[in-house]
Amino acid sequence: MKLKNLFVMAIFALAAVSCSKDDGKDPNGVPSITPDQIFNLPETKVPGDNLGKVQASDPDGDPLTYSISGEAGPFVINSTTGVLGLAEGQSLDFDTTNTYTLTIKVTDNSDTATETITINVIQIDPENLAPLIVEDQEFPVDENVTEDFIIGSVQASDPEEGALTFSITTDASELFEISEDGKLSLVVGASLDY
Repeated sequence: MKLKNLFVMAIFALAAVSCSKDDGKDPNGVPSITPDQIFNLPETKVPGDNLGKVQASDPDGDPLTYSISGEAGPFVINSTTGVLGLAEGQSLDFDTTNTYTLTIKVTDNSDTATETITINVIQIDPENLAPLIVEDQEFPVDENVTEDFIIGSVQASDPEEGALTFSITTDASELFEISEDGKLSLVVGASLDY
């Protein structure tokens, strides 16, 4: 009987050992996200633009799923490709927020990795539009005016509402001068003669 019990225990131990052996599968490798990724984006980017791809990998080659963990700001991420974009209706404005820090999460459906990325918004100077001078301005004046008499003020405006500085580019008579703020007068020593 002892031999029979010993034999049963040996079979049980062998079964337990064989069940606990590695079943041939390697343990799942944990995905990783490249640390310290920085994206420098001009503030002119719009929804639909590719803002850059978050670099991540999985040692087993498993497909990764990307997401933004926590506050996303105006950003979205493609869950399959890791490409960043702007959410619909969102924009970037350097004067409002010039740096964002996002926490990115990737998973291979078994393990998860997180890493922070930095997005710097680059200010773009707006296109400078030329000032507009009111066309066909006329300044009737008597011929006996003196050089300190203001003949008139040239009317002009700047589309960006910037300050204007006036100057005369062509005056074949060499009789007139204009102040930086657009006031037209005679040159010192000049006189009109009709």
